[in-house]
Amino acid sequence: MSKPAIHLVPGAWHGPSNFSPLTNYLTQHGYTVEGIPLASVDSSPPQPNFDADVQVIASTISKHTDQGSDVVILFHSYGGIPGTSACKGLLKSDRESAGKRAVSCT
Repeated sequence: MSKPAIHLVPGAWHGPSNFSPLTNYLTQHGYTVEGIPLASVDSSPPQPNFDADVQVIASTISKHTDQGSDVVILFHSYGGIPGTSACKGLLKSDRESAGKRAVSCT
């Protein structure tokens, strides 16, 4: 069985580079790892809600599930708010019956 793709969603005011030590470790152990930059970080004008963050997370996850990979997604702090919304319809329980790849949220 192939290893899942791992997505890392940072909290507010942070970027994927905050996960660099973890990203490097996982990459060295054969995982595909992608940090997801949030649309709301440093946006000008500020985002009125977290919809743009949900969209960027969902599209990044779908890129891997559409290629046949399972996905594990790790949220930090605020990243869990748009992240859990982005996972709607992508969870293993939602997709297995349709024969599609799945997402595990932690």
